Amino acid sequence: MRKRDHFTLIELLVVIAIIAILAALLLPSLNQARQTAKKIACVSTLKQYGTAYAMYAGDYDGFGLPCSEPQWHTNLGWRRFLDNPPESQWTPGTPANDSRINPGLVCPDAEWALNDLVNGQCMIIKSFGLNMQNLFEGNRIQAPKLARVRQASLALVWADSLGWNLTLDCARDLIAWRNRTSVGGWDTIMAYRHNNGQAANVCLMDGHVTTAGRTEIVNSLVWKNLY
Repeated sequence: MRKRDHFTLIELLVVIAIIAILAALLLPSLNQARQTAKKIACVSTLKQYGTAYAMYAGDYDGFGLPCSEPQWHTNLGWRRFLDNPPESQWTPGTPANDSRINPGLVCPDAEWALNDLVNGQCMIIKSFGLNMQNLFEGNRIQAPKLARVRQASLALVWADSLGWNLTLDCARDLIAWRNRTSVGGWDTIMAYRHNNGQAANVCLMDGHVTTAGRTEIVNSLVWKNLY
């Protein structure tokens, strides 16, 4: 009997079908792993914001970042702890100006920020926002006294955002950020970038960072009445 040295068409189709089935089973897991890796990288980055915030308070009599001029992303007193930008980046009118930062210091899922690159720098205010609920009133410069905060482990300071500041109202809408067709520098929208668009990373005033869903962010975290 002659020995066969090739595959039949049926055998080849069976192998292709098996490979397709395995790929279909593995791709969701790979996508989930990729999303998890980005979320973890975002947590690590946001932790640096919390550390810089605490170091800033240590230099300014225990007060956190003021919620008026200078705005946090233009505040050199704080930015020197976060990324220590060279003075050339702070000249008005230059491409790498006061609202730009190294892409490594924004959320890996912050597409609005990452796509706005100029000279390798992206927009810091399209990645994370600072909590300004009941802390911003007209042109008054207000900053929380960290030692007086009653529940620092629940008091929100930073979170995924499309703009530079955060309020409780902006956190209530779970899908507002997904419906944006353009983002200006001053939009105040919570960005639920993680867990398939259901959660955001938040940094609390005691420095720890966690991933939280809308219900927890809106109902469990302390946004105002810090003292």
